[in-house]
Amino acid sequence: VYYCMSGQGYMLLENMDDDWRAIPLSPGQAVYVPRGYARRTVNSGSEPLVVFYVFDADAGHDYGTIEVNGYHHLILKGEHGDQIVPNPKWSGNE
Repeated sequence: VYYCMSGQGYMLLENMDDDWRAIPLSPGQAVYVPRGYARRTVNSGSEPLVVFYVFDADAGHDYGTIEVNGYHHLILKGEHGDQIVPNPKWSGNE
């Protein structure tokens, strides 16, 4: 469980079956991360993103793949706001 205390951002989740989500974070919001999902918080605001979290140390995900390729999607600052785009390091994301 992740709880956003301040700032703005996203919780990026994905599992080994290619299910992924980018959940917006704002103060007071909690996000449950199911077992088997890799997770990453991304600060998309101008202030620090502060979260409190607790989790089982064995998340059940292959983080070695993420270490090599990153996540399936990237969150970028664009001219018209945040953009969620496919990560070009992943095959099939073109």
